Amino acid sequence: MGQNEHDKYRVYLEERKESVISERETASQFDKAILTLATGALALSVTFINYIAPTPKPYSICFLIIAWVFFSFSILSTLISFLTSQAACRKQRKILDAEISNKSTPGKNLAAVWTNWLNYVSIILFIIGVVFLLIFSAVNLWKGDNAMDEEEKIKKHGYVPPERPAKPIEPIEEGYVPPKPPVKPPEKPNDKK
Repeated sequence: MGQNEHDKYRVYLEERKESVISERETASQFDKAILTLATGALALSVTFINYIAPTPKPYSICFLIIAWVFFSFSILSTLISFLTSQAACRKQRKILDAEISNKSTPGKNLAAVWTNWLNYVSIILFIIGVVFLLIFSAVNLWKGDNAMDEEEKIKKHGYVPPERPAKPIEPIEEGYVPPKPPVKPPEKPNDKK
């Protein structure tokens, strides 16, 4: 190998090393971002229920539960990918050691395949969770004519009596008629002095 080829190979190794470091850093940031966003979305949904929509529409609860399930599985798949990533690094060292010592290669690095797969699954689960959380939020924030039924209005604002009718109520011909107020009795002549 000539000096020129040796320099090219050295530059190649340096570039490859930088690429591996960059990929590792990006993967680490991705995992942290998924964990942060998924746990934050769970916390946000609980806050939403407590302060913004304390009485969510009953049919919308299923959207929230589905969102929680997807966020939980997203977090779980990210945490499992940490373990498979460690296993992938150990397996890759064994593969490199076998190649450098001209031993037979110990097989394919399946842990690396699992790590990639789990990362894709975690982002897909997170996106689905966000969609269901948005549906739940939209359903409970929308204020249409039928947004609250009468029972919910009473729970929220208390009983409000109906408005007075525009047309006065006509007296009923038959039925109870209250007595007329008493007239002041005439004074007795003996009482005057």
